[in-house]
Amino acid sequence: MEFYDISLEKKILDEISAERAFEDIKAICEIGEKIAGSAEETKFVEYMSKRLDEIGIEYDVYTFKGYVSTPIEAKLKILSPVEKEIPCQVYAQSASTPPEGIEGELVYVGSGGIDDYKGKEVEGKITLAELSYSPPRPEKVRIAQEKGAIAQIQINWGLAERKLLPRGTVKSIWGNPTPDDIPRITKIPAVGITKADGMFLKELIEKEGKVKVWLMTKAWRGFRDIHDIVAYVKGSKEPEKFIIVNGHFDCWGPGATDNAVGNAALLEFARVFMKYKDHLRRSIRLAWWSGHESGIMDGSTWYIDNFWDDINKNCVGWLNIDSIGMKGTDKFWAMATEGVHDVVAKTIRDVDGTEPIEVHRLIKVGDASALGVGVPHLMTFTAFPREEVIKEVGRYTPIYLGWWYHGPEDSIDKIDLRAYERGLKVYAALSLRFANSLILPYKFSEATGKIVNYVKEMKELSKDVVDLSRVEHNARVFDEKVRKFEEEVREKLGKTATEEELEAYAKEINVTLMKLSRYIIPLMYTYDAGRYGQDPYGLTYLGYTVPNLSIIKDLVEVPRDTDEFYMYLTKTVRKINLVADWLEEASKLI
Repeated sequence: MEFYDISLEKKILDEISAERAFEDIKAICEIGEKIAGSAEETKFVEYMSKRLDEIGIEYDVYTFKGYVSTPIEAKLKILSPVEKEIPCQVYAQSASTPPEGIEGELVYVGSGGIDDYKGKEVEGKITLAELSYSPPRPEKVRIAQEKGAIAQIQINWGLAERKLLPRGTVKSIWGNPTPDDIPRITKIPAVGITKADGMFLKELIEKEGKVKVWLMTKAWRGFRDIHDIVAYVKGSKEPEKFIIVNGHFDCWGPGATDNAVGNAALLEFARVFMKYKDHLRRSIRLAWWSGHESGIMDGSTWYIDNFWDDINKNCVGWLNIDSIGMKGTDKFWAMATEGVHDVVAKTIRDVDGTEPIEVHRLIKVGDASALGVGVPHLMTFTAFPREEVIKEVGRYTPIYLGWWYHGPEDSIDKIDLRAYERGLKVYAALSLRFANSLILPYKFSEATGKIVNYVKEMKELSKDVVDLSRVEHNARVFDEKVRKFEEEVREKLGKTATEEELEAYAKEINVTLMKLSRYIIPLMYTYDAGRYGQDPYGLTYLGYTVPNLSIIKDLVEVPRDTDEFYMYLTKTVRKINLVADWLEEASKLI
């Protein structure tokens, strides 16, 4: 018996048509700027419904309230040491200033991450940060607000001569806010400026030392009806189990690369996978989310919240498609939760014949909304060459989506059809490998080995401050059990067996693998929110292997024998207990 039918994969990949998908891209871009809750969003839903009806696939359109925003206007002036008006764009979810605006001293904070504030006093001042994903835009504003800044100005990436204003959202709350989130609603105004004007301001600060600016912003935010679309390709052997292949459809400007390319890819997959549905072991759900751009992942989070039980029990993979086929890109770059790095890299090699630049630890951006549930996530696209990124951004950032990002220049001429076809085929193959592999393509020793190493690192850092011996012991035991489990599975699969025996064994193993994923992924990708909530977008702590232990980095920076130190110590001990228990419970699964 074959563990995976590679001949079926080849047939399906031969059916995938980038040219057919490109026709949908053109039609989607012609609808215009599909901001969540707008008339254009309704037109998109109508177009998609028509296309899905033509394909003959079952689907649902869900209407619900999303917390979204509309940018209205903004003005920015330098008051001293020179007087100059600077064009700017207010971000979605920005706070509005009083009509008379606000004034403040400008402080340059680099990329706007936590470490960039060391040695800088920004309370009562306005910060100037670079637009990059180090950290993402909403996290920059969240940090600025936490540090006491009264506003933030962000410098667009790209070359100075392009004169483009950046657009986007600064809502750090992932999904719709709850009463507990009210304190975290963005309370400071935030705007974007061109690269040229940003460099002018930065140089002015360096030359004069003190720069004073005036800023006025106006933006609406609140709840409006928005929509999700979910289509169903039902498998034949395990139809209750499914993967979700998804992407957002709301956009700034025409949104060709962000994300008409993903929207059309899902339609093409619907067309092709429906032809081969009787050959699918598990089901494939294709999902188009709203509330991504002017909210933050409102659509995908709503779906998680309202279909929690089904996703928790049955979802085996979450594949997010966004910005594939960008003009000027070459090799694949990917990010994924630990446990599926191997399958992502191997699929790219097998299908594209190239070595990925990197399979990076997943960054909680995009619509990575099911991490708390414990579903393995991945995302991949052909990336710009490193030297091109440094030239455009000024530093290397792995997530660079083109100088036209979030603007009126994101038109169909920014798509490379050959790169797009490569992306389509890699995603189609990945979808099949999650849907059709006899044994789910998880290798959790990727994760447990990293956990062991991170615990050692935190133990060394904490030294005599806290006791990590129980965590260290439980992490080592868990790692050993996972490695032994994987070895036993390989040995048993390698022995001669009947089809019935293999099916029964595979079912047993897959149950264990799914349970492990529900422990390992939340442990590695949640902080305060836990399984049922959502941590802030791009939260710095989530970049660490075990986010709950990363508080130790804060603890050791706080002066000993202060009130703040003992507050941090209390929270640290509780998080150590959480991680130790989590690892102990996970070990019992094997």
